[in-house]
Amino acid sequence: MKRILIILGLVTLLTSNVFAISTIVETSSAGTTVKFTAKLSERLLTGYKVKIDYSNGKGFVPMTCNVLTCTLSTNVLPQGFPYVPYRVGVYNSSGVLQGQLSQGTYGIFGVVINAQTPVTTTPTTPPSASTDYSKISNSGNILPDTAVLGSSPNDWACTKDNKTGLVWEVKTSDAGLHSMNNTYTNYYYTESGYGTNTNSDAFVSLVNNNSYCGASNWRMPSSEELKGIVYCSDGKYNSISGVGNNCTNFGSVEKPAINSKYFPNTKADIFWSKSIPKDSSFLIPNSANFGPGNNSLTAHDAAVNVRLVHDYQSPSAAYTKVSNSGAVLPDSAVLGSGANDWACTKDNKTGLTWEVKTTDGGLRDMNKTYTNWFVGESGYGVTTNSDYLIKYVNNLTLCGSSNWRLPAMDELKTLVMCSDGGYNNQPDGFICNNSNIIRPTINTTYFPNTLGAQGQYYFRTSTQSTKYAWHAWVIDFNTSDSGEGRDKGNGDYIRLVH
Repeated sequence: MKRILIILGLVTLLTSNVFAISTIVETSSAGTTVKFTAKLSERLLTGYKVKIDYSNGKGFVPMTCNVLTCTLSTNVLPQGFPYVPYRVGVYNSSGVLQGQLSQGTYGIFGVVINAQTPVTTTPTTPPSASTDYSKISNSGNILPDTAVLGSSPNDWACTKDNKTGLVWEVKTSDAGLHSMNNTYTNYYYTESGYGTNTNSDAFVSLVNNNSYCGASNWRMPSSEELKGIVYCSDGKYNSISGVGNNCTNFGSVEKPAINSKYFPNTKADIFWSKSIPKDSSFLIPNSANFGPGNNSLTAHDAAVNVRLVHDYQSPSAAYTKVSNSGAVLPDSAVLGSGANDWACTKDNKTGLTWEVKTTDGGLRDMNKTYTNWFVGESGYGVTTNSDYLIKYVNNLTLCGSSNWRLPAMDELKTLVMCSDGGYNNQPDGFICNNSNIIRPTINTTYFPNTLGAQGQYYFRTSTQSTKYAWHAWVIDFNTSDSGEGRDKGNGDYIRLVH
C-alpha cells in the first residue's frame, strides 16, 4: 500500500490562559496518522485536561499529557479542506474552559497559515494534479489529469488549487465568454462605469448565471490570491506585500509566469484583482502581471484581463448544524427547543459556532434588541444589555457550550454573504459591492430568522471604536454596511458566537 507523507505546519495565536499553552509544534507522519503536540508553560492541576478541536466534526477531545507535553494521534482528519482551523484549551475538572483558547490553522501539502497572513511553501518544480492542482469539469466534478479542455459537462474547464482550496477559471482559445482575448474595466460599485457590459462585474454576473463549473459564487480574486498562482520557473520568489516582483529573476523567468499545464491560454499580461491599496487613489486597484510575474497598480478604466475565482466549499460543506445538546446534526435537521433539535450553526472554515435566532418571543428571538455597554460602563448589567443575554445563554449551555460571547468585528464579517460574489476589501463601509444583492446578506439556509429584507438591521460586535467615545463596530445585514459609529446605547441585534 502506498504511504503518503503529510506535513502539517501549526501556528498558534496565544492568549493569556490560566495554564498557558506555549506552543503547538510542527509534526509529520507517514501514512494517514497525524500527531498533534501542545506544550504547556506549567503543570496541570489535578483533574484538569488539555483539549483540542481540530475540525474533524468531533468537537473538543482530550489530549494525553505527560508533565508539560500533551499529544494526540489521529487518522480521523477533515476531508476536502486545505487549511483547517484548530483550537486548544485548558479545562478544569468540571469541563469549564480556563482563560481563552489558543487557536490557529494547520495545512496539508506543506502549507502553514495563521489567522492573518498565509505563508506557503513554494514548489521549485511544476506541481502535479495529485498534489497542488486538480482539473475540474464544466459540471463541477474533479477530473483525472488526462482530461482536456472542452465545452461538454465532463470536459475540463476549471482548475482547483489544492493548497488554498480556491477554484480558478481556465481561459479558452475560442471567442466565447471565457476567451483569453476578452478584457474588462474594473469599476467598483457606486463608480460610473459599474454595471456596463465591458466591466468586470458584468462578467462575474454572466459566469455565475451559467453556474460555471457547477458554482454560482464566482468573484474577482484579491491581490494575494492572484499572487498565489504566480509561478517562477527558476523557483526563486520574493516575499512582498503589495506592489513588487514576485519572481526574484523577473527578467529571465519563463513567461507567462504561471503553471501553463493547469492554466493554459494565459497571456503574459496584466490581470485584475479586487484589492485597493490603502495608500493609493480609489481609482487605482492592485493587479498581477503574468508577464514578469509582478504585482502592479492599474487605473480602473483600463481594459485588462480577468481570471475569476471561487471558494471550493458548497454550503453544506461550509456549515454544519448543531443541536441544543451540542451534537452534530444532519443537514435535514430543523429548528426546535428539544435536545436533538437544531439550534446553532458551525462555520467549518473558521471553526466558530454561531447562535441561530428563534421566533419564540424569548431572549434569543430574532426581533429582540440589546444595548452594548461594556464592563465599567453605566449601562452594563441591565436586562436590556448584551451581557445579560450572554449570561443567559451560557447558563443554558446552549449547544453544549458555556463560553458564548459577542463576536469580534472580523468574526461577524465572515458571515456576510454577497450573492453576486462581489466583496469590497475595505476596513469599513459596504462589504458587498452590488446594490442588487439578495437580502439579508447571509446564508439563510443555515442562519434563518435574520432580519434584513428592508430597513437597517445592525448587529453588534465586541470591537470598540477607536475614533468615537461610547461607540462600537456593527454590521447591517440588510445593506452589508459596516462601521464603528454606532452608539452603545442604541438597541441593536445580537448573534452570539463561541
